[in-house]
Amino acid sequence: MAISAVNLGTGCYIGIGNSGEVAPGGSFVEIGGIFSSSMSVSHDAVDTTNNDDAGFTSAEYGNTTVTLSLECRFDPTDTAQGTLRTIAADLDGSSKVKKAFVIRPIEAAGEDSWSFDGVVTKFDVSFNNNEPVNISVEVQSSGAVVYAAQS
Repeated sequence: MAISAVNLGTGCYIGIGNSGEVAPGGSFVEIGGIFSSSMSVSHDAVDTTNNDDAGFTSAEYGNTTVTLSLECRFDPTDTAQGTLRTIAADLDGSSKVKKAFVIRPIEAAGEDSWSFDGVVTKFDVSFNNNEPVNISVEVQSSGAVVYAAQS
């Protein structure tokens, strides 16, 4: 079967907003300088095996987690990157800040959009002599994930 179209990822959008906002509405701010990103959806499997399963294991869906990973070029003037840095600077975790995130792999009417509240679980900064400073961030969903087609 031939591939009907190649999506190059040049029109993707990842934004950050206040906790509780969902797409397509909400006032999200685009995270700038992203050069690599991914979204992973995982489901816990709950073992429901019993004696009636004829020696086979049986499972049902448990909790679902969405993990957003992104890498971007450091930009001290980028508002959304500043928000991520502020969360990361809370080294003792006392603020426990949740933010809303929206992911649109392709920005166009009818295409996928996911939004969720999430917590920043990783914030790495990498820097080498005479090379751009990069930020690597991971966000884990907290609560329901809202899927919608873009309008």
